[in-house]
Amino acid sequence: MRNRFTYDPTMEVGEQRIRSVGRDHDAAFKARFGMLDGVEMEYRWGGRLCLSRNNVSVVREVDTGLYAACCQNGLGTTRGTLSGILAAELATNTPSD
Repeated sequence: MRNRFTYDPTMEVGEQRIRSVGRDHDAAFKARFGMLDGVEMEYRWGGRLCLSRNNVSVVREVDTGLYAACCQNGLGTTRGTLSGILAAELATNTPSD
């Protein structure tokens, strides 16, 4: 359940921020799923949301044998899947329309 993002240009996040976000996440979960009172989060995941200034994804070989598919601008389900397919096609020398 995604419920928040923060702007951290240094890409450094401390333990205090992580605990604060965890408390907010728990509160949002409880508000949305009140019928699950007493159920606690066993795991949490957080990650980078990479944005490009021109709204374009990057799919290319960044080093010999190393391919990247990044900058989905928050649209990872569709755009990330397509970018991943393109990166796999590049890596395997597979022609693509």
